[in-house]
Amino acid sequence: MAIHNYLVEVPKTKTSIKTAKNGTNYVYYSVETYRNKNNTPTHRERAIGKLNPDDPTTMYPNDNYLELFGAPEKIEPIQTPKAHLAAETVFLKEIAEMSGLEEVLKKVFPDYYREILNLAIYIVKKGGVMMNLEDYYSKHVLAYDLVPHSHQLNKFFEELTIDRHWSFFQEWNKYLETDTSYLAYDVTSVSTYSQNIPIAERGYNRDGEKLDQINFGTFFDPDKCLPVAYEVYNESIPDKTHFTSSLELSKILNFKDVCWVLDGGFMTEGNLEQLEEIEEEKFIMMAPLTQNKFKNKVLDEVFDLEKVDNYCYSTAANGKQVEIEINGSEYQLYLFREPMRAAEEKQTIYQRIKQEDETLAKQKGIKKKSFSSKYHNLEQVKGELKDYQKNNEKIEENLELAGTFAILTKGMDKHPDQILAIYRRRNEIEGFFNGMKNTLDTDRLRIHLISAMDGKMFVTFIALIIHSYLLNHERSDMPSDRNAPTVKALLLELEKITLYKYQGRKGVMAPLTKKQRDILEDYGINPDEFIEKVCEF
Repeated sequence: MAIHNYLVEVPKTKTSIKTAKNGTNYVYYSVETYRNKNNTPTHRERAIGKLNPDDPTTMYPNDNYLELFGAPEKIEPIQTPKAHLAAETVFLKEIAEMSGLEEVLKKVFPDYYREILNLAIYIVKKGGVMMNLEDYYSKHVLAYDLVPHSHQLNKFFEELTIDRHWSFFQEWNKYLETDTSYLAYDVTSVSTYSQNIPIAERGYNRDGEKLDQINFGTFFDPDKCLPVAYEVYNESIPDKTHFTSSLELSKILNFKDVCWVLDGGFMTEGNLEQLEEIEEEKFIMMAPLTQNKFKNKVLDEVFDLEKVDNYCYSTAANGKQVEIEINGSEYQLYLFREPMRAAEEKQTIYQRIKQEDETLAKQKGIKKKSFSSKYHNLEQVKGELKDYQKNNEKIEENLELAGTFAILTKGMDKHPDQILAIYRRRNEIEGFFNGMKNTLDTDRLRIHLISAMDGKMFVTFIALIIHSYLLNHERSDMPSDRNAPTVKALLLELEKITLYKYQGRKGVMAPLTKKQRDILEDYGINPDEFIEKVCEF
């Protein structure tokens, strides 16, 4: 029987309260008294409504009540306040505007920029799994008034074609003015369960999973700590082999006067030749000490490197520049040693030598298939360890190399301190990939058609720009007297700001806390104006 949405007083006589199994209290009214066949007084009851849990003198009436007592002269309908999570959405919309992202997307995707940003904001807040979109929509306000539902996503992603992606990259690059900056490039992998994406293949899996993958190569501005563009390619193609295509893509996207900042995985003679062929191309690349030409340079200069005049105060490392010739071309090789890391690595070497001494002493005279040691020469006869001696030459070499590394450059005439600072900014890309695969839950593609894959990757990339903007601001602009919250903690704090709608009025459930005000002010957002914007939704 229907319970009506208004309150009346509980009748003062002939009533009783009965509790249902679910804990709800119902009001019963005695409509007839009589004696049963045993001549015992009894009565017949009818349920007349549900007791108000907040005020036991009132109740929500049902149709029986109206039949017995008639309708009240004045009925005040119960208006339930509607609550929505709005603040973090409004905040992320503000970030999209402040970063210039909305402006560029609107220029390239005038028909779809609102849907793209709605989905990107969803990914920043909830991750890359989109099967629960409708539930999310029911609890959160949307930054923009258009958004595809989960069953429409594949069709929507197919509309975001690759040629429009590239138009966005060009316009975004212009907006960021990266043509006068440095450009880092690195690769991560994204797994997929789909068998319908031709470029997804088995290969080296950076996460140790037995799944098909695609490679996700990203151009990254280390100065602004923002992604600029990306490309996807087959997992089976090694990063160092694909670099030629990356150079071509940088030309297509009109990245001018770029200094490439690359890790040692791209160090091949073929890639150096490619860079040589590009007029006025500049690069900064980690030179792996596993290659003898670089290791020997460090060993030749290691004692001179320790001189006080070679200490770089801003990067806390000793550094010097030397010349090196590779295949007839001249390059600058910057040699570095970090004193703190050198001390730690030396201690690790000594501990390893001690452990090997103890292990080999126990194994001496024992027969086994093989013995191994990094810092000892072993004498084995027919599978038996006869004797061992420290390999002093190798030990001394490793001690000399402790804490050292080298960076190869071309077209860069800078102090070692500046070169190291530029390369270290490349480390921001690690935070970018961590945000992509962990924070944003995009380590799985969860798309089964290649036609939709490109669109999903693009929307994810837009989410990564927003996330990187937040991450960069945390690290660089936060006042020194406060610890910066993580992006996740920041959004959770703002999520506590709840918008209510009641009897035609709007507002927030409680005043902003100091922490919430601090977050908004740190991003240059006026808290009072922010609340006004929240209430506009």
